[in-house]
Amino acid sequence: MATARVQVLRFAWQAVRLPVFAFLITLLPIVQFTLSAVAILSILTAFFFKFLGAPHFPFWGMVFFSVGCTLTLMAYHALVRLFSR
Repeated sequence: MATARVQVLRFAWQAVRLPVFAFLITLLPIVQFTLSAVAILSILTAFFFKFLGAPHFPFWGMVFFSVGCTLTLMAYHALVRLFSR
């Protein structure tokens, strides 16, 4: 009886996992390019305006935004790894 439940749960997990994994893998190049580009451009913009000496530019806000984009990309990769098992 217990093995039948385990088999049903394993089948249900595979039924959910495979379509989600296919969707995440399909979007991976777009998400990776977008988040990487935004992170790099925002950090370069932050240092550019810091170098220019802009008086009211939120330098640390841009740096933290760039770090947030990088962390979001890392979380996306972790999600892909979770559904690939």
